[in-house]
Amino acid sequence: MEADLRFEANGEAIGIHGLVIDTVIMRKGLSHVYISVQAPMVKGHFGEYHELMIYYLNKAMNTLSPEEYLALASIMAAGYNVASIRSSPSIERSALLVERATLDLYLLSEGFHEETSAAANGIMLTVKIVPGTPILWLTGLLAGTFLFFMSLLHIYTILRKSAEWSSGTWARATP
Repeated sequence: MEADLRFEANGEAIGIHGLVIDTVIMRKGLSHVYISVQAPMVKGHFGEYHELMIYYLNKAMNTLSPEEYLALASIMAAGYNVASIRSSPSIERSALLVERATLDLYLLSEGFHEETSAAANGIMLTVKIVPGTPILWLTGLLAGTFLFFMSLLHIYTILRKSAEWSSGTWARATP
């Protein structure tokens, strides 16, 4: 089985995070096994970042001018920390957070080597077993079907009483 793990820079830059994790679903009897690939994390001086972003910035460092590279690292730092920036009590605190993250990203990407990467030692998988998944879906389907037929029965009863009322048979049946 294959699972993809990729980094999309534009997603990181706009704050929705560019790390795209693929989840593989396997069926084992009445259970489903969900397996997802997690990116290795790299610890900087001021925070922790996923290694795919560091790798991307390392490759960008070789093709961009220093000014363009710093601008890209700042955009990535702001996007990666968007939740902290939004909840920050002041603009100065937000600026300091982005500045520190930019410095971290610069130093980490400058010193990045594929041979010593955390991914070279293996990638972490997250496994979750959900027992009885088909039974859960079947239960929901049965409940929906039951509600549908109950509503049909209710509509039939209302229409029947309405017909009895208009024909006058309802009035004769009551003592």
